[in-house]
Amino acid sequence: FWRWRPAPRPHIANTEKSGVLAKIEWMYRPNVSHDRFRSGTWLTVTALYFGVMLAIIELLLGGLGFETIHHSIFGSFNIEEMTPKEVQGAQLIFPIIELVPAGLAGFTILWIILSIKMCLLLIRFKRGNDQPRLAIAAGALPVWYILIIFCLSVVASLLAGQERFILGNMVVILAIPGLVVGLGVVHHLAGLFRFPFIALTELNMVIMAGLQYWSLTVLTVMGFLDASLQIREWLSAKLGRRMEKKYA
Repeated sequence: FWRWRPAPRPHIANTEKSGVLAKIEWMYRPNVSHDRFRSGTWLTVTALYFGVMLAIIELLLGGLGFETIHHSIFGSFNIEEMTPKEVQGAQLIFPIIELVPAGLAGFTILWIILSIKMCLLLIRFKRGNDQPRLAIAAGALPVWYILIIFCLSVVASLLAGQERFILGNMVVILAIPGLVVGLGVVHHLAGLFRFPFIALTELNMVIMAGLQYWSLTVLTVMGFLDASLQIREWLSAKLGRRMEKKYA
């Protein structure tokens, strides 16, 4: 009897602390595999590099007295000398022209991704196995990265001029990983069907039909929420079973 010890009571503070730590970890480390976390980290670091470098170059050019990118794009437009029709047309063109640096950065990032994929493909072909692999489109984007983009977009909507130009391009550049991961979700969805190539072709046709506005936005948002809401796992759990029963 003297060896008996009562069972320790659970400490409430420790439980709350573990819950807080779990939420903090969820903010910077999605509950996904290491490969997906590594791919997401690569995407976020690449996009952050291009976005921050654009802001630094623009600020340095202005601080050193050189012509900035914003002035080189919009310096030749004089709204006071334009007719009402020209002003109306300029209002439609300006939002597109304003994002030219972000578009160039996006093409550069996509070119880097394709180059890496081709190099890995050649290495796998030479080795004769399926290693190394880097599933970039399956990357998991952390929540803190999404919050940064949301805050920058809100601030950019309240500014004008060069500040809006810098932050607006940064937001678009930082949103590129979400678009890449969103396309990965579409490929994952197509892979659940019996004929993935046909399903992927149809989904890409739907995306191309609304390429200007809603489809890119939906893909980007879906890519941002993929890891935190586990959209791929949900699609596999819901549609995977139905496809197995249908094609059994």
